[in-house]
Amino acid sequence: QMVSCMLLLLALLSCVRDCECGCDSSEEGLLSLMQLYLGPAERDFGTRETAQAADDEILPYGRTVLSTNPRETVEWMATYYSNVIRLPELEVCDGIERAAVLLDLGLNQTQLMIFVKPAAQFGHDLDPGITISRIEKSVAEVFAGRATYTSWFDSHDGFRVNHFDPIRAFADGHEVGVFDHNFERGPETSQHYVMFFLPHTMYAIQNGGSNIGVDQDDGLPEFLITGCRDGERGDRKLGGGGSTQVYWKATFRANNPGTALDFVVKVLNAAVIGCPYSWPANEGCTGGVWTELPISKFQLHFVNSPQYQAREDTIKNFTDRVLSRRDLKAGLLDPYMYNSLILSVKSLDPYIERLRAHGYDFLLADVSRGQHALIVCIPDNDITFQLRSAHINSDTRATTLSNTCPQRFSDY
Repeated sequence: QMVSCMLLLLALLSCVRDCECGCDSSEEGLLSLMQLYLGPAERDFGTRETAQAADDEILPYGRTVLSTNPRETVEWMATYYSNVIRLPELEVCDGIERAAVLLDLGLNQTQLMIFVKPAAQFGHDLDPGITISRIEKSVAEVFAGRATYTSWFDSHDGFRVNHFDPIRAFADGHEVGVFDHNFERGPETSQHYVMFFLPHTMYAIQNGGSNIGVDQDDGLPEFLITGCRDGERGDRKLGGGGSTQVYWKATFRANNPGTALDFVVKVLNAAVIGCPYSWPANEGCTGGVWTELPISKFQLHFVNSPQYQAREDTIKNFTDRVLSRRDLKAGLLDPYMYNSLILSVKSLDPYIERLRAHGYDFLLADVSRGQHALIVCIPDNDITFQLRSAHINSDTRATTLSNTCPQRFSDY
């Protein structure tokens, strides 16, 4: 039944894109057809919960991802993922390029991915093209055998099962490898994952042990990560033990995991869970904290790997330069805020109250058809979240963003 539904959705999207059968290919026409197929409850942020769902349930919905070439990123995913649904072209934004896909994760789970190339530059030293070029260089160093890891890999999403073909991608010349974590103690001696970057982005993927490329000799290069990983500290939750989701975690390259922990506990009601790293970190070791969102058990990991950072652009140096130019109060989205995790919530009201109570800055934007985005940045880190919902107190006024167009994709 799931396969039939996905095929029907593909046919629908193809019809809209090609304007066959007399369809209306405008945004309004697409919305009408999507409503006809999915029903309003399936397209609205914050309405996918059952009637019994708690008010503080937070569900991962997708990401916006900074890309220097959104269409090529989407094309690459369509080539090497078997579960990619290409979405019709999004609304045209002045000077901003966007492309989108939906990943069918099975088990009635999907992930929306919007790739964005912003029009505004951020100064030469922070130009996204230069940053991403540096990341590509550091990854090339790993695959050339001159390093075993780069801290840029710490920005990644984790999947237990994925329809990515690592062997084909590697054979075609792309940098895909198996990365091993050794434990200093604990019931496990090591864990290993397939990891790679999506082209033209700052965003990596980590696929777990059920994927091709991990549990068999297939010729993929293998790398050992040394980070003082202590299995006794986090053995119960390693690998997403508390979650039933295929897409089970988001990991962030954090300048200050401690302030990130404070933020998600105070604002998102996240629970602290076992983590194989300590924070503050020991000398020469990776530091980090792991948390878990209410009910969904989706995990948020904040990791700092100074031993794997670039000498010319440390984690702290990069973060400080980005934050020195960030101006959330002015309603501005800088290019690096397009790297955002999107979370669906039942109502934005409790999160606005918590943000105000703790003195955190935020943007509240009306992003189309009654949908609202609550955009927040974690202090002392270049980490951005979007909480999205159709439900908000009527006396809470939305901020006018300098350009809301890039954030309009609620129809998907």
